[in-house]
Amino acid sequence: MKKTLLTLALVAVTAATSFGQGKILFGNDSLHLYTLQGVGGDPSGPIPVSPLPSGLSLVAVLYGGVSGGSLALQTAITLTGADWLTDGRQANKNVLLTGVTGGSAQGFLIVLTDSGAVRPNTVPGSGPITAFVGATYFGSSGYFTAVPGTSLSYPNIATAASQSTWAAAPINAAPIPEPTSMVLAGLGAASLLLFRRRK
Repeated sequence: MKKTLLTLALVAVTAATSFGQGKILFGNDSLHLYTLQGVGGDPSGPIPVSPLPSGLSLVAVLYGGVSGGSLALQTAITLTGADWLTDGRQANKNVLLTGVTGGSAQGFLIVLTDSGAVRPNTVPGSGPITAFVGATYFGSSGYFTAVPGTSLSYPNIATAASQSTWAAAPINAAPIPEPTSMVLAGLGAASLLLFRRRK
């Protein structure tokens, strides 16, 4: 009898803990397409294929946390195979959030980058977010809020079902200039100023 009561108590505590965690359906729709400002043979516009012609694979990274605070890495989905639909669309994935409760508005940020980027474990909830180290492409949804589910359902992060404030706009992954290109551009500008001064 004691073992049965102990087992039931353990099941109740486990269930209460799991239902306290937020749940979200991570994906995008036609109002939140993933687009690319392609270079080197990669396409521009809604991304038609992944991996790209350049050989890079794109990655959708979800950050979440308490509204307005630091956002923690929740999941990163490489957009290939079954995780990639077509024309800027990611397949929906159920995500059990870590450190994010359900039932009230929480903060989120989605980053679109490539597989060569180093993904930090946390990002700021407010203010600009800079490109990840090693990224060839980088784009962000900007900070928004959504209400994760608390029971068996996973409300879609992009829709009214989650009371999402994700703006209806694409996430555009723009190319990140190489540091050597920036140095050469700076040297060119400096030499132009120097020659102009001499005249």
